[in-house]
Amino acid sequence: MPSKLFRAILILLVCATPAVAKPASSPFGINGACWSHLGANTDEFDWDTGVRRLDALEQMGASWDRCDFWWHRIEPEKGRFVWRDYDRVVDEYVRRGLHIMPILCYDAAWHPEQSPNTQEYREEYGRFVYETVKHFKGRISACEIWNEPNLSMYWRKNPSAEDYTELLKVAYREAKRADPNVIVVGGAVAGIDRSFIDGILRAGAGKHMDALSIHPYQGNLGSVGPEEGNLVQDIKQLRLLMARYSVTRLPIWITEMGNRTVPDPAVAKGRPQPTGRVSEDEQANYLVRSFLLAQRVDVKRVFWFNLQDWALETWGTISAEFRKKPSWYAFRTMARFLTNGTYKGAILTPERVHLLNYDTPDGPITAAWTDGPPVTIGLRGLSRTPTVFSPGGPESKATTQSHKLAVADGHASQALTQVPIYVRGISKAWATASPLVVSTSRRMASGAVLQLSPLRGQATALQACRRIQPTVTLEKESSTTALAVLEKVGTGYRLPTGLEPGRYAVRVRYPVPNGTSWSAVLPLEIVPPVRISVQPYPVNGRDALVKVENNSDRPTRFRIFASVTDAYESLLETAIPSGGVEVMPVRSLQEPPTSLARPVELHVDVSGTAGSASWTGPLYFLTAKKDSFGPYVVLSDKPFWQSQDGDWTGPEDLSVRLAVAWTDTALKIRAVLEDDVFQQNRTDGEVWR
Repeated sequence: MPSKLFRAILILLVCATPAVAKPASSPFGINGACWSHLGANTDEFDWDTGVRRLDALEQMGASWDRCDFWWHRIEPEKGRFVWRDYDRVVDEYVRRGLHIMPILCYDAAWHPEQSPNTQEYREEYGRFVYETVKHFKGRISACEIWNEPNLSMYWRKNPSAEDYTELLKVAYREAKRADPNVIVVGGAVAGIDRSFIDGILRAGAGKHMDALSIHPYQGNLGSVGPEEGNLVQDIKQLRLLMARYSVTRLPIWITEMGNRTVPDPAVAKGRPQPTGRVSEDEQANYLVRSFLLAQRVDVKRVFWFNLQDWALETWGTISAEFRKKPSWYAFRTMARFLTNGTYKGAILTPERVHLLNYDTPDGPITAAWTDGPPVTIGLRGLSRTPTVFSPGGPESKATTQSHKLAVADGHASQALTQVPIYVRGISKAWATASPLVVSTSRRMASGAVLQLSPLRGQATALQACRRIQPTVTLEKESSTTALAVLEKVGTGYRLPTGLEPGRYAVRVRYPVPNGTSWSAVLPLEIVPPVRISVQPYPVNGRDALVKVENNSDRPTRFRIFASVTDAYESLLETAIPSGGVEVMPVRSLQEPPTSLARPVELHVDVSGTAGSASWTGPLYFLTAKKDSFGPYVVLSDKPFWQSQDGDWTGPEDLSVRLAVAWTDTALKIRAVLEDDVFQQNRTDGEVWR
């Protein structure tokens, strides 16, 4: 038996051994511990909270943490560097086998409220970069130069692509002098600001960074998911911009991206809340889908924002009280299966269905989800039983859940929802996904024939099923109760007559050999046979636009009559095909009024064998003298104000009148604001804020 002393020495050696480092190539990062915000290098440094955050970060499986290294804390006086708390922080990451990427920012202690905009100031920043990279050489493998320099909040006082590029050139030179192997990340751009990125690339920034970083929050600061926000398309457009400057070799890193959740009512009570919130479940789904879609377009790193909530800024995967949200579990499951994986490509699927293949040390894994209605994926040629993994949560008391698929004759099926799942054991199977068919029109009239056609990439699957007739039923939206089974007419299916206008769903079911079925739910809006919509403001100062839709199932010749009060009449006869649209200009007035006037009235009548409709509404005008934009469209001819805090006393307190005008190349907005107290703390190009 070993002696007590030997056992004690053995325990100490085990405790002192650093953890096996997570792969630096892992794309899974987060904006996590925020050490500078916790008071690093001050007497108020909250080390314990930072360690609790780091515990949560490590347990969720993140490989990287991105956090600020504030210049004024590390170099409080010119030439005097203090590493005290930052040494302790970096050593803790090394001990845990985690990677930290510091953001080297912001203003110098001796230049408060002013970002580097002179060469002397840039060289001072370069010295800070050199000393920091040199000090942490071997412990830090990447650093980011500044944060969101295209915003005046972070680049004071006037953001400039040219100024930032000059700073980047100095920083890159000094970082490489200190450690030739360090990865210098440049850009750090809020959003995907193509104008700013174009400016820095034009100024030569592409030669002075090893990766370009962006912050593509989707929608209104994370109000939507990556599919609705067009993340993939935006990254592709960015690569086209980079190709213009021959810098496509640069990897793209996403160093901020996230979604805010609806705050706890107890915390939010009586306090104004930012808009654009999502549910905690939506945040979890969007997180995983953002990471995976980013990998699909070869983004090398993604740092989610943020690890923890603060106050009403509920970006976190854990709450301010360290409660784990669904997004924490979703990240944990994703990292468990894919940290050491290699993305191998996507299986061709219908629109809104996603199947992404990965090679991992434990075998092939397929990540699968839909960003639309639930569908079913059909699997063929299976040689073994696949296992499906999904995120757990506090309710299940597990971080990951799993189940086996039922396989019969090499076939299986699996329902897909907006929650990404991970399927092990299908990479060599032929995978097809429903919906196999889609309507050629999503808005139709009662009694019309609904045509179904193959989706892109699904011709083979549909060919295999062509001898199997689907069952097509009509349901009310958000209901699974069938209103009717649709009658097959030629290649289509006839909708019932007498349907009330509104939102419906068409369900298409294909039986499959293992006794289950593939189904597709297609949204459908029942509309009148003829519908009119009018753009009741002039697109060129004179003409309104009338749009006529033929929602019937046959081409129809229509008589379209439009009149403006005491001024102008127009008559048009035209044939509009089934599902077609006719847009016609209506000269609103021979000469627009020269001042704000009561509106004139536009009246439109449409008639044809498919049906008839009419529309009546006002037209507003405001002509600006000596203005090349021509007449304005009045959005409000009466003073108004929408109060958020309830202390507005009326138009004499604060009011606004709005008008807009445009040409083919420009948009102009006129806002006349009246207030009994005037206060403006912004200047020059920031006044509009």
